[in-house]
Formats: sequence, C-alpha cells, structure tokens
Amino acid sequence: MKANNDLDENSHRIREALGTLTRFYGALTSLNSLAREKNSEEDFLARTIRILVDLAGFTAAGFYFDEGDVLRLGVHHITDPDHKDCHPLVFSLDPESPDSRTGTVRSFRSGAPLFIDDLQKAYQDLGLSQRAKDYLSISFRATGLCPILRGGRTVGVFAAVSDQTCFFTPEIQELLIEASRIISFTLDNIDTESARRQSEEYFQTLVGALPDSVWLKDEKGAWLLANRAALELFGLGDRTDWFGKTEEELALINPAFASAHQGCLMTDTQAWQSGAVTDAVEAVTAPDGSAQVIESRKIPIFDEDGSPRRLVVIGRDMTERIRSEEERTLSERIFETSPFGIFVTDSTRRIIRVNPAFTTITGWKPEEVLGKNSRLLADKSVDDETSRTLWEHVESMGSWSGEARCQRQTGESYTGWFDINTLKKEGVTTGYFGIFSDITRRKEDEERIIHQAFHDPLTDLPNRRSFMMRLEEEIARVSRDPAHRFALGVLDLDGFKEVNDRYGHPAGDELLALVSRRLEKSLRVTDFLARFGGDEFAILFAKVSPTDPVFERVMKAMRVPAVIRGHQIPVSGSLGLILCPPAPLDSDMLLSHADAALYEVKKHGRNGWAFYSPGLGGLSSPSPF
Repeated sequence: MKANNDLDENSHRIREALGTLTRFYGALTSLNSLAREKNSEEDFLARTIRILVDLAGFTAAGFYFDEGDVLRLGVHHITDPDHKDCHPLVFSLDPESPDSRTGTVRSFRSGAPLFIDDLQKAYQDLGLSQRAKDYLSISFRATGLCPILRGGRTVGVFAAVSDQTCFFTPEIQELLIEASRIISFTLDNIDTESARRQSEEYFQTLVGALPDSVWLKDEKGAWLLANRAALELFGLGDRTDWFGKTEEELALINPAFASAHQGCLMTDTQAWQSGAVTDAVEAVTAPDGSAQVIESRKIPIFDEDGSPRRLVVIGRDMTERIRSEEERTLSERIFETSPFGIFVTDSTRRIIRVNPAFTTITGWKPEEVLGKNSRLLADKSVDDETSRTLWEHVESMGSWSGEARCQRQTGESYTGWFDINTLKKEGVTTGYFGIFSDITRRKEDEERIIHQAFHDPLTDLPNRRSFMMRLEEEIARVSRDPAHRFALGVLDLDGFKEVNDRYGHPAGDELLALVSRRLEKSLRVTDFLARFGGDEFAILFAKVSPTDPVFERVMKAMRVPAVIRGHQIPVSGSLGLILCPPAPLDSDMLLSHADAALYEVKKHGRNGWAFYSPGLGGLSSPSPF
C-alpha cells in the first residue's frame, strides 16, 4: 500500500514538474514574441513581468536597477499585495551594509545568476533574520536572481520568486537564465532603436537647419527626404504630398516648377550612369520669372550587387554668389578702366591701392605711393590746417567733395576735384577711398569764359557789364557812407573815324589798344577803366574832387601822338564827368549826365574835359577846352 502511495506521489511530482516546465516554455515563447515587437522600455518590462507571473507561475517578479549607491526596485508584481510592504524596495550597495550579503546584491556584484532554494534558512544563516521573517510573511520561499546587461554592462538584477522551496530545478534555472538573456538582448535593442531614433532626430534637425537644399531619393527617384530649403526652392514649403513622388510625378502636381523637375531628372540620370559623385549646375525658375542657380552634388549609393539604392543630393544656391562675383568683376573693371583717379587707404590714411588713372593723373607709380600717406597728393601750398579741416569733415560727415590744389610727381601743380568717403565695418572706420579728376583745364576754361564775359577782347579792359557792376558797388558804398565821393567819366577819342577811314580798321584797333595802355598808366590804382565799345571808354574815379589833377593827367596822356604802322597819328580825347554825390544815386542817370557833359565838350571843340552841371548849360568849371 505504501509503495503505491509513493508511486502516486512520484507521479504527481513528475506531472507538476512537467506542467511547470510546460508553462515556463510557454512563457519563454511569449517572451520571445514580445521581444520582436516594438515596445517602449516601460511597456516591455511590465509585460515581461506579467508573462512570468501569469504564465510561468511565479509568486512575484521584478527588476532592480542600479542607481549608483543602491539597487532600486522598478517594474514588479507581487501576487499577495496585502504584504507588499515587507518586500524591500532598495538594496544598499555599500560593502559594509548587511544588504551586501543578500542574493540580489551578490548577483549584481558578481554578474552571475544566483538561485536560493530556501530563503528563510539561507538568510538566517547569513544573519539576516528580519529579512527572513519578512520573506516568510509574504510566502517568498525560493528565488532566482539573474543579472541584466545593457551594452555588455550589468545594470540591474531580474528577480523571480516562488512560494515553494527548491522550486528552481536545473531545467527551470536554464529557462530563467535564457529569459534574462532575452530581456538583456531586448533592452539592448530598445537602446539601439532609441539611439537610432535620436540620431535620426539629430540628423533631421541638422539637415533641416542647413541653408543648402538636401534630398534623399530612392532608386526610382522618388523623394524620401527633403529639408525646408529644398521644399521652398521648389515652392513646396507648405505641402506634404511630395513624399514618395518622382520628378515626373512632381512636375504634374507642381506645374509651375515642371521644367526644374525635368532638369533634375536629367542630372539624376547622369549621376546614376556615372556611378560616382557628380556635380551639376541647375537653374530653378520661379513662377514670377526669377531664376536661382543651384550648384548640386549628387551621390549615388548602390547595393552590394550593384543595383541602385539611394541618391543623395545637396544643392547650394549660387545666385547671390554669382551676382556678387559679377558685381565684383564689374567693380574691378570699373576700377581699372575708370578715367578718374582712385585710391584706397587704410584707417591711418596710408595708401593701399591705386588704379591706372591715378598714375596717369599724378605721375606716381603704385610702388612709389603704396604705404605712404595720402597727404603726398596735396600741393606744397596747402597748409596743415587746411588738410586737417578737410579730414575732420570726412570724419564727422562720412564724406567730402570739393576742389583741392595738388602736385604731380614732377612737382607741377594742378587743380583736382575730389570725392572722399569713409569705409566702415560694423560702425568702425577701416579706411577711406577717394575718386578724383584733374580739372585744371576746365578751371582755366571757366576762368577764360568768365574773363571774356567781363572783359573787352581787343584791349582786355573790363567791359560795359563789368563796369556797371563796379558802378553799382560804388553807389551802394555812397549809400552806406555819405562822405564817400566818386566821379564817373565817359571818354571818346577825337577823330577816330578818320583814323579808321585813312589807315584801316587794324590800325584803328592798334590805336585803341595803345590808348588803353596810356589810360591805365595815367590812372590811380583805385580808379576803374573800362571800354564800352568802339572808341568809347568809361572811368570811375574814386575819392576825387572837381580839381583833382588826375583829370588833366588823363588828358595829357591822350594828347601824345601815336606811331601806328609807320604813321604818326595825332591823338586827343574828350571826357565828360559827373560827380557823385551830389548827383542822384542811379547808374543810368549818372551815365546819361556824363554823356551830356561829353557832348558839351565835343560841341566846344573837343580835346578837353568838363563836369556836368544843370545850372550852367550842362557844364561846370573848370572846363579846359
């Protein structure tokens, strides 16, 4: 009878062992399936615990993870929640702590699995009686502890607990160790996937931030990735329907850029055919007609069997650079061919560059002026104060324009017109540049034109316009100073018509020139002589009285015979005068009165002079006819 009972008991144990192994194999199968799914770490650990408790029949299971100085309980499950407070939440990793003798800490430190068949006895033997009592209260009889590895480093311990002593047979131990391997492998995969996702996020962020356009295309040319710059280049910034489409398909949904898509297709094909990195220049024309020039680099990627896999395209907008280069080339051409002299200096006004026209105008060769102060351009007559004032204006206003006296390399003086400007970078003066031209001939022409406008071409005396301006000045002076007095005289040559008729007009012109020189010598430096035309002259006598000897001196100079072309010609003149004041302060009236006095002189025989006086028949004394 006893033998039968023993046989039944052995059969029961075998069935239980087989059932346990069967459940555990099922749990392991489920765990393998779970490992192949894409789960977060938290979900994976939680579902792993449920599989081991629900399918493998453990009383409790959980993960302890390293936090530096302790192992802390993470995801776990206990079938008897009423006594969960008796389960330790942390184990100290201090070698002096009693926890260092626990199975959990020993398994972590050794990096090897550890199985305890009788927790109460083992912990009593280790002097951990309180912990033995706690485990007994929650039916923790045996435990299996397996290290958890991540990246080859022990990061924690996986603990499985049974309410039966000697539960962990060699078969179950192997299965639990395999489970720990699956857990470690899956956590490594989760880390790898997390790192991949993070790397991809970094890559997407990096590519998105690039000012260059970036594309990734599959073997058929379909867009798999395009950064913001690439999308905006093709007017796709606000669209998402570009993904997975080839250039031909994009040309249909993005007709405004159809020609650009077709151009990309052509250069993509060339890159695949070359089988190597290919550079191309492509034009992308927007709907408004503006064109962007893109310098692209295309990198084909092939599988091991040589079949196309991916095409990486990087495009850089060269429009501005090309425009800048064109402008730079144009500026350089203008600099080199400009008829104006150009010089550039540093912040201390030392010359660092000149153009060919600079040398043409100044005579200075580049090697003779580079590194020297621009002051060398100034004429020796320009003093330091004038130069300092000019540069103070440039500093305060940013520029200066005007005439300047200059000196060539030979020492010859000339007049230059200068435009000088400051060069600044971030508000700081880095140098100056000047543009100038030689205006000496222009100045001479201007002065000649002005001189001709106010002078008689035959005698080079001031003309009627110049005389009238001077007369107005004298009248204005009398208005300011009533004590000031002047006389206006009008003089004619006597018998000048006969000279022209007898000796010819060239002789008459020579006589007029001779008389002009005589008159100039007879007058004072304060007097003003002008030729009105023909044989008529006008004189302003400054600060005179009616008895001033200057009038008789003029008449004596006129009475000296002249030798013209071998002919001695008698000469005399008639002079009509008006004294101001008391005469009215009106230029036309003064001239009219002087003409009236001249008329009276001629009427009384010429060769004399007289003042205008209304009370004496138009003449005043003395009147030496």
